[in-house]
Amino acid sequence: MSRKSNFTYIKDKKIAIYRPIKGKSSYGDIYNSGWEPLTPKRLWACYQSLKTDLRLESYSQVFDAECNFFVNWRNDIEAGMHVLFRDKPYEVVRIDDFEGYKKDLKLTCKSVMSFELSDYPVVK
Repeated sequence: MSRKSNFTYIKDKKIAIYRPIKGKSSYGDIYNSGWEPLTPKRLWACYQSLKTDLRLESYSQVFDAECNFFVNWRNDIEAGMHVLFRDKPYEVVRIDDFEGYKKDLKLTCKSVMSFELSDYPVVK
């Protein structure tokens, strides 16, 4: 007999989500020229550390995931955006919308290795 868990995630942490600012070179190449906040205020989220490194294999790409963030459903979050939590940035590598229900999103993230906190504008 299988039991279904009724565990709900408590969103008790504040995170900031940043989207890349796209620039265009004189040769027509598109590049990332910085980061801008997705929202003017921080979002409530639940943070879940993955105890072991999780390898996600999807469409011949392999990602090493470090943590999950659970946030209220939004339609403007995409893979490649950055999440700033406790002054450490994480890159969103996968988004799970729980079978299309518009309630919560699970953002699977990996750590950004080289960064400067000055690259991320302050969000209150």
